Amino acid sequence: MQIFYVADLTPQGELRQFTEYDYATLERIPGAVDLIGRCSGELWKSPDEMEVVLSDVGVTKLRWRATADSAGIATVRRSGGVLVSISLLVAGRDPEADKATLGALQKHLLNELRQTPFEPAFDLVQLKQRPLLATIEFAAPPEEGEPMIEALADRSFAAAYFRYLGLA
Repeated sequence: MQIFYVADLTPQGELRQFTEYDYATLERIPGAVDLIGRCSGELWKSPDEMEVVLSDVGVTKLRWRATADSAGIATVRRSGGVLVSISLLVAGRDPEADKATLGALQKHLLNELRQTPFEPAFDLVQLKQRPLLATIEFAAPPEEGEPMIEALADRSFAAAYFRYLGLA
């Protein structure tokens, strides 16, 4: 079974956790199969850009935009448009596309944190493992709503995306 890597980053870009995932292990988490299925269906219809509602309740949405044939950016939002997370997916097939995708977020962090007491970290650009999902969480888990869906959304989409590319 092929694996993919997940890097959880702080809003300053510091590496908080680095984990290996595989499709079979992820499928054993309650709710993940449904999320992977929803993401896979939409991804197969529109691999370059899509938005998917992640539950029948319709509170949490994932939006995907490819930046290359094997890289892109996904955002997860809850009702009211609250940004939960931004995720970068890079497959390792095109090192220049990977570098550009990861570099875009690094450049954004530099701009956002300029003239603040926070210093941006460069942990993201140091990661060489592929395929890679790198996620920055912005919103705290909700007390109500869909906390498990929000927690699994990025990993489930990554499993669907990397499988779509034949990598997971």
